[in-house]
Amino acid sequence: MTLTPQRLAQDLVQAFGQAIYLDVTARRDLLSHLNPLQNQQMQGLVGFIEQGGDVAAARAVLAPAGAPRDSAQPLAEVLVAALAPVLSDASGFIRGSAGFEGLGWTMQQAAAPGPVMPEPPAGNWTLDDLAPRGGLVPGKVGFDAGTFTLQLTNDQPRHLAVYASFAKDGQTVDPAGWTSRLPVGVDPGFETATLKYIGILAPNAAVAGVAMPAGPQDLSLPLPDNADSLRLLFGGPGRGAGPVQALAAGMALSLVLDVFLPWVIVTLGQGGNAADAWLKTTLADPDTQAAVLVAATPLLHEQGAAPDMLAALGAQMTAMILDPALAPLCTALDKLLGPDHNGQTPSCTWSRQYAPGAGWAAQLLAALLPGGKIPGYWPATSAAAIPLVLAPNDSLSVGLAIMPDPVAGSWPFGADKMTARLDYGSGYSQSLTMDIPAQGAPLAFAFGSLRNAGPITASVAALSGSCTLARAEARLTPEPVGGARSVTGVATLANLAPTLSAGTTYSHQAALALRDGAFVWQTGAAAPSQVELHQSASGASVGALGPLRWQGGLHALAYSWQAMNQSIPDCGSGARLQAAWMAQTLGSVAPGRLYGYRKCGTPAQPFWAVDALMPPGAGDAAAYFLDTGTYVDRASQSVGLALVTLSGGRITPAQVIAGTFTLGSGLSDLAVHPAGVVAALGAADGRLQLLPLDAFGGTAPPALDFGGFGTMPGQLEMPVAIAALPQGGFLVLDAGRSQLAAFDLHGAALTLFSGRATVALDAGSGTQWLDLAVSPSGRIYVLGKAAAAASPADFTLSVLTPDGMVVSRTSGVAAARIAVDGAETLYALTYASLTGPDGILQPGLSQWVPHEA
Repeated sequence: MTLTPQRLAQDLVQAFGQAIYLDVTARRDLLSHLNPLQNQQMQGLVGFIEQGGDVAAARAVLAPAGAPRDSAQPLAEVLVAALAPVLSDASGFIRGSAGFEGLGWTMQQAAAPGPVMPEPPAGNWTLDDLAPRGGLVPGKVGFDAGTFTLQLTNDQPRHLAVYASFAKDGQTVDPAGWTSRLPVGVDPGFETATLKYIGILAPNAAVAGVAMPAGPQDLSLPLPDNADSLRLLFGGPGRGAGPVQALAAGMALSLVLDVFLPWVIVTLGQGGNAADAWLKTTLADPDTQAAVLVAATPLLHEQGAAPDMLAALGAQMTAMILDPALAPLCTALDKLLGPDHNGQTPSCTWSRQYAPGAGWAAQLLAALLPGGKIPGYWPATSAAAIPLVLAPNDSLSVGLAIMPDPVAGSWPFGADKMTARLDYGSGYSQSLTMDIPAQGAPLAFAFGSLRNAGPITASVAALSGSCTLARAEARLTPEPVGGARSVTGVATLANLAPTLSAGTTYSHQAALALRDGAFVWQTGAAAPSQVELHQSASGASVGALGPLRWQGGLHALAYSWQAMNQSIPDCGSGARLQAAWMAQTLGSVAPGRLYGYRKCGTPAQPFWAVDALMPPGAGDAAAYFLDTGTYVDRASQSVGLALVTLSGGRITPAQVIAGTFTLGSGLSDLAVHPAGVVAALGAADGRLQLLPLDAFGGTAPPALDFGGFGTMPGQLEMPVAIAALPQGGFLVLDAGRSQLAAFDLHGAALTLFSGRATVALDAGSGTQWLDLAVSPSGRIYVLGKAAAAASPADFTLSVLTPDGMVVSRTSGVAAARIAVDGAETLYALTYASLTGPDGILQPGLSQWVPHEA
């Protein structure tokens, strides 16, 4: 049989994983979308085949004239290049269509944050609020009598190989008394002295349209006597690095069981109840999984990250399928498929006929994944080795002492109740209330079962009925993994922050000025005028403005701007730049203190990421600096994120980068969450990139991609600004859709707004949304302007509650960038020209304060 060019093109598309993971109806919809009469990309592929493109390997496997070869028949590079635009288009169509959810893509919903009932301190614990990561959904995690128990859902159509390493005081150890869990006959090289095989997670998502067991799957793991923590690694298809054992096991299992078997069944059109039942049983069969590991033994000699392992799989899959270890699997597959459509027994077995092309899916993924040509395909946004660290102090007991106002020395007059609230993790909280004694002795609150997910914010209020008389805040920092299970802190009552209501508007308070060679706030200064609303490129002036950030611990402001026609020396070469990006950090309360400043510039825009949620008085603090002209890998278009300490008055990025972001179509904003995640936003391509700073034990991992253009949940239209949320996660200003969108720290949609992950913005027809800021209290500030702004009155500042309700609006706040501090004071960056201490023109900076009408 000779396949027509169109049929051959269709069959090649269906050799790619995301197209295999469809039922009959969805596959028909995809092929209809790829009709060459209507689809330009498919038309190009069919034309390539008709014009004699190198398709010999494809025809030899899909329509063999005789006995197939025993060796792999890879697709020619020119054919892969011809397939690339078709697969990219198909991937985008699948990811953008609701009918493909659960088939060609899955959506992991973040655990809904909110209040948790306090529990008394106890030795054993259970947590059920862990967020999904890379398609792995933790249900409950418990610790009892030295043993961890986990309920896990593998919510993507792939197998995950589960491995564990153990540590004591941060140092990897050989677990005492460990008994290997490797199946009988599997090469011992699939684990090492310190990296132990735990088991396999079969998929809980549909594979080739066949519903798999919904899960969760149970896992039990004792903590060895010589360890205080363990790191679980879930290896499978994805991007990034990981131990070779985990990558070899997870990727081999996925490519053999979740891709090759469905591909043969789908290509032959032999689906049905019998095939569905067989596939469902086979994918979960431990003997079959062990046989795949035996056949995958040669992969243990591979080195490198996920693309290298995929390339090795593309070359070795045929040998694996024909390995004697998989003979029972191939025999069962041949028996299931039976004769061909004409009732004829094939000249050779079906498994042998399709084995030469078994590596095509891995070959295509290895070729397309690094270039970002298949952004909708799930491995592109999954880590190749998903980490999960467990320790007895994952659940904490907290003791909080409340001290009276140090000036008064007693509790507020008339206060009868004291409430203490702890906020932790991704928006979780616990609250306790007690009576206030007459004297001013400290009060003590005891909390139990808090998840150890970074700093804990303690908020205290002294009440008289429902009226708040005084407040206090403190940040508690638990010990690292493996440390003590208890944490203590002290909160001292202080004055209340200003409140905001429907009658609140913002008025101009002061402008940044230079006095005696130092910056000061000049009160009584006029607000920005009409001529200062837009950037200028003529003469010495201020050009584009970067994001404005407020750092809570130091009361500092960080920003960047473009100095035009001022002959600024290049920080790298010393050459003179006429469009130079400058950067500085100064005090928000005392602007005369420069925490960091560069007298030189760069051709590319730098970005700051500082912790706006850090409590005041925390002292010198770390900031992250992304300079798109430095640490750039031109081949991969990635840029390194560097650590900067805000002290000493200079900006000196560390030489060791914390991770990398992809430049893509350009970056527009950067934000950092105190839980240890940095987010980057691209307005031009709708991309949200998340970088867990400690995800791979101190190495510099690449950020993972989320978002992308589209109208489905988790997609963006034209995102222009991002901010960290004290409730947990990030908030994105999507100017293209006039809405705010919330994401958790793992890229999942976060339902913060009355059960929704988005909230619509409305300040009048044609509003252009400029910037976003979130205060430590969770209030949301959004800056917008009329499409053809001609005066300050055309600018509007909207203030929203943490749940997305508009509190107030103020017109006349003419600015390009904004930031907000802990006292709800607004800072606005404008195009006004201000001469700095060294004579360089820089943007104007204004201070706005809330005012009750």
